[in-house]
Amino acid sequence: MRRALRYLAPLIAAFAAVLTLSTSALAGTVTPGGPFTAATSPWVIGNPVSGVDITCGTLDLGGTLMSSSTPVIGHVSSATATMCSGPAGLTFTMTFLGLPWTVNETTYNATTGVATGTLTGFRVQLSGICKATIAGPGGAGAGGTLGWSHSNSVPQTLTATSGSLVLYNVTGCLGLLNNGNAVTVGTSAYTLSPPQSIS
Repeated sequence: MRRALRYLAPLIAAFAAVLTLSTSALAGTVTPGGPFTAATSPWVIGNPVSGVDITCGTLDLGGTLMSSSTPVIGHVSSATATMCSGPAGLTFTMTFLGLPWTVNETTYNATTGVATGTLTGFRVQLSGICKATIAGPGGAGAGGTLGWSHSNSVPQTLTATSGSLVLYNVTGCLGLLNNGNAVTVGTSAYTLSPPQSIS
């Protein structure tokens, strides 16, 4: 019996660790929560295929964060990008689609105080001489997914990571942007107001 318990103990500990991680991914605590803004400057759309970047002076997001018994800890209800331009003198107006987007928490490390998650539903239409839609891999009408991380040691900062996003409905872009190109967006630090604790 003692030998069996000796072999079972590591398995029980491993199961408990997995259970803890699973539980932390199912719920989130946000303080103070409520209405928030997140801003970054500059905001860059990158096209690794052509090497072309579209740079906006600022991106401002607004929405609501909340504690939850599910992974959903908030929504982004507004998005505004300003002064967007690319090569060859191209200028763009950005129209963000599919709002509100959903803020999900997927992991939290209590040792480091770092939470990670996703922003789902992202789509944006680029207008001007060059026109295109950036959306998820499911098509121009499919929301894309972006990643984020947040450290409670720097509560006023949210770091964005790009997800799987694709160009659709490209016209007038002089070969600088092309249908089916994978793109990156906004891989930068955002200033959160008010600062938030996420766990």
